[in-house]
Amino acid sequence: MGEVVLGSTRSGLLVGAPPSWGTRTGFYSADFQDHDRLPPETIRKANLQRADLRGAHVLECDFYLVDLRGAAFTHEQGQHFRKCGAILDRRPD
Repeated sequence: MGEVVLGSTRSGLLVGAPPSWGTRTGFYSADFQDHDRLPPETIRKANLQRADLRGAHVLECDFYLVDLRGAAFTHEQGQHFRKCGAILDRRPD
């Protein structure tokens, strides 16, 4: 068994995975290699296609492999989504 880390929530302590657990399990790397050669539907973690995200507070959220094709968002949000590794339409920077 791996190490156990106690975190906190508004209602008290909770037992959870250690920090960086997702990177050690391959969650953040397993599908990224297939990002450009497999259909987005097979690798996406969430589907927000055609969502209007303008005005949403997204800069503190991780959008890794979230399908944002056809979504409306600001230039600043788009830069953040690209850094996260979101699935985007081919748009100019």
